[in-house]
Amino acid sequence: MSNRKPGVTFDRHKQIGTELKKVQRLLVSLAVEIQTAYAKNGPAGRAADKLLRAERSLLHARSALEDVMTEEVGGGQWVALRLADVYFGTLPGERGHEDGQPTKPSTGGQ
Repeated sequence: MSNRKPGVTFDRHKQIGTELKKVQRLLVSLAVEIQTAYAKNGPAGRAADKLLRAERSLLHARSALEDVMTEEVGGGQWVALRLADVYFGTLPGERGHEDGQPTKPSTGGQ
C-alpha cells in the first residue's frame, strides 16, 4: 500500500508556476525599491536583504516543483523545453511570451 498522493495536473502546475513567477518578481521589485530609498545597513536595508533571501528560497522551491513536474510528465527534449517554461519562463504579457507557449528554439539553420 502506497502513501503517494496524486499530485496536481499539468494545468495546475502552469497556474502555480505563473503565481510563483509573479511573487518572485514582486519580491525583487520591492527589495530594489527599499534598497534605493534607505541605507543598506539600517533596518529597512536589512528588511530588503530578507526579501532577497526569500526570493532565493522561492527560486529553490520553483526548481524542486519543476523537477517533480518533469518526472511526472517525462518526454523528449521539446517537451522538456516546454516544461522548463512553466516555472521559469516569461509571464503572459511579457516580451517573448506568445499565446502561453514558449518559442521553439532554432536548430541552427537546419
